[in-house]
Amino acid sequence: MLKRGKVNRIWDSEGWEGKYSEHDDRVRDALRGITSHHYSKNYSHTRMRDVSILDADVVMGVQSSSGSTRFNPYVRRGRNKEGAGFGGGMTAGGRGSASRRRSGRRSIPLSTHFSSKKFSESSTSWYKVTIPYGGRYTKEYILKTLLAHIAPTAFIPLKYEVRGIDSSFFVDDSEAAERLDNADRKITTIKGFRLVIKVKPELPHVELNSTLKEKIKAAMVKRYNADLKALDLSRFHTDPDLVDNYAVALLRPNVMLAVLDIIVENVPELTALDLSDNKLYALDSLNVLAAKVPNLKVLHIGRNRIRDMNQFSCLESLRVEDIVLRGNPLCDKYQDKNLYVR
Repeated sequence: MLKRGKVNRIWDSEGWEGKYSEHDDRVRDALRGITSHHYSKNYSHTRMRDVSILDADVVMGVQSSSGSTRFNPYVRRGRNKEGAGFGGGMTAGGRGSASRRRSGRRSIPLSTHFSSKKFSESSTSWYKVTIPYGGRYTKEYILKTLLAHIAPTAFIPLKYEVRGIDSSFFVDDSEAAERLDNADRKITTIKGFRLVIKVKPELPHVELNSTLKEKIKAAMVKRYNADLKALDLSRFHTDPDLVDNYAVALLRPNVMLAVLDIIVENVPELTALDLSDNKLYALDSLNVLAAKVPNLKVLHIGRNRIRDMNQFSCLESLRVEDIVLRGNPLCDKYQDKNLYVR
């Protein structure tokens, strides 16, 4: 059975008032610095110019007294007929001629780093941050350095791990992902190297095993209010007991089903459930609530990614008296909330 939490909390239309004493303050503090604004990055593309490498000791041919060019076996021969060799052919049109070709030695570009990817909340809200050679530094040093560089923007690193010589973690905020990507090669480490930072949209893989299930259950225990029979799972993936080694994304059906199984087995008398801020875009997994948790009266699913009223068809048999949808894209489609509240 889930045991009673130490601190009573009051359930209202906004969710829980106050916070659990068991929760780590660093989570709440970090969240204050995170916003949900969408930013997109446009890198200015520097026009590339080829730098030709000229070898002074290379001669294309030696003019004979008869006016013909005799063969020189020590010359690197190009592919094109006119001016083949070190710099490419060039006709009388001069340097800017369209017939100029490159052959022989390859030219060296002035820059090779480009990025055109944009981070958008409409595509995904999970991002994987990879630090090549990050495994050569401590976790504390990497995170402290990154947070200092992108301040005042903050982030909560999820599932920080080292594989080989690289380190990686997940973030769940597009602004933080954008700022981290902009920091690529702009930080000099204590060892004198530029810190390479690779960021890409990616959902974390969650492998459910007995150990993780026990940790999930322990995190749920401290979030349960026995007096109100209410369970607060808002921003569950940022729970201090989970973030270090896991990225427990409730939007993953297998994770949501595991959580619902724990509810059914331990607190079937549940009357209030808060699933706010979990980046949910589908509610199909909740179709078991009506049969397994018949006393549920309050359901908070605000600040998620729900876009269509059809998502609620799986909840039609629930006798919910209070449901909170605020903060979902669905709400932006209607000027009058009475059109979707009934």
